[in-house]
Amino acid sequence: MLYRRPNITGIDRWLTETRKANMGELISTNLDAPMKIAEALKRGAHVGILVDQYYLRGVPVTFFGRLTMANPLLARLARHFDCPIHGTRIIRLPNHRFRAELSEQLEPARDTEGKIDIAGTMQRITSVVEQWIREHPEQWLWMHRRWRVES
Repeated sequence: MLYRRPNITGIDRWLTETRKANMGELISTNLDAPMKIAEALKRGAHVGILVDQYYLRGVPVTFFGRLTMANPLLARLARHFDCPIHGTRIIRLPNHRFRAELSEQLEPARDTEGKIDIAGTMQRITSVVEQWIREHPEQWLWMHRRWRVES
């Protein structure tokens, strides 16, 4: 599981220990994260990546009718390792219950040579996230600036 470390060391330590029990190997977002993810894929591991984050050096995608930038790492990994892409979401239910869903395999966009098209695949992934949010808008809480104009 790829994750961003909290800035407070004590919270980071507590979250890491808590998550390890149920989430398997945790890979912190830093410069060697892509290599660690690649190694995990080579071992046949499943990898989880949060895809609804703004990424300054990303590829342009349309999200709710507005242009934003998406991290292309997932599509690049799929292109390199020819691995399947599935979406995962958790839906809050009444009485403090949750339902986890794993989507059918998402078919990546391909270029004229049959290679996975990075930007097109990230647009497909972003469109799935948008569809999920439209299904349950009350469950989406956004704490970051997803749409930005960089100068």
